[in-house]
Amino acid sequence: MALFYIGCICTALGYTMQGTLAAWLMATLSTSAVMVALVQTATAGPMVLFGLVAGSLADNMDQRRLIQATLAVMLAAVAVLGAAEMADLLTPGLLLALTFVIGGGFAFYLPAQLASVQGMVDRDELPAVSALNAVAYNAARAVGPAFAGALAAWLTAGSALLASGVFFAVMMVIVHRWKPQRRVVSGPSEGLLGGVRAGLRFAWHSQALRAMTVRNLGFSLCASAFWGLLPLIAKEQLAVGAGGFGLLLCHQAGHLFVTPPPLLHLPGAVRSPGSAKDQGEQVGPHGASGLEGAGLVEQAHQHANDGLDLRPQVFVARVHRQAAAVHGGREG
Repeated sequence: MALFYIGCICTALGYTMQGTLAAWLMATLSTSAVMVALVQTATAGPMVLFGLVAGSLADNMDQRRLIQATLAVMLAAVAVLGAAEMADLLTPGLLLALTFVIGGGFAFYLPAQLASVQGMVDRDELPAVSALNAVAYNAARAVGPAFAGALAAWLTAGSALLASGVFFAVMMVIVHRWKPQRRVVSGPSEGLLGGVRAGLRFAWHSQALRAMTVRNLGFSLCASAFWGLLPLIAKEQLAVGAGGFGLLLCHQAGHLFVTPPPLLHLPGAVRSPGSAKDQGEQVGPHGASGLEGAGLVEQAHQHANDGLDLRPQVFVARVHRQAAAVHGGREG
């Protein structure tokens, strides 16, 4: 488990480094704000387009092979990207295309990686492991851009891209040596399209998930303009180099460490200060397309007016209680 966790951190580092370098390279290749912003689209777009299919695929095939295949795709794409930059053959179109490929690889990698954790720990440990996964990615968001910018300033952007590929290779070696336990699946498999339908159905009937989706959509539509144009702001208005741009992204993600993850210290239940009684834990084996990998935690907070509390710990508890209830209904 420890080696796998280190590999997860390495993959996240490689991914955030590549995203940082791609955005900076586009700012040096083109002065068009549209082209620079399209790098953000090429990075995040695959997760939106393929997220449901990727989750269902992680439920219906060997997760170890899926992780290896996606890592191989990302490693090959980042190697071509780095070589093209070093050979002065990189064009905006090629940069966008390869960034989209890497984003697509990560979109299929992430659900398989999250679901793989289930076979490594006991169910009562899943909430803490889920929080550790979040810490790993947030740490990569803070450290990766600064490291990528420092390497690009010290060497070249192409060399930094090749260095990000090394992190993918580390995870490939770890996964190659990993011997997962055989999964015991209760009942027939839903299939690829069935898993997609199940994920959509659950999202539609979950009040907490619908509310969080609307909030995220509203926030992202506004914040993505800043994220997409930050390379131009750094280059033209702040007049900083690759290192300075990396530090800007590092500072942007640094707030994630100010507030401790709400689930790290919890043994398996979320408790609300002043609650009348503790709530029990309810666990069920849900697939990756049905919010897998986070562990199922009981809700332990109710608003007096039955409003929707979207604090992270309460939201996670609420969603996973509903997931457990849906699964229990199917078995009944």
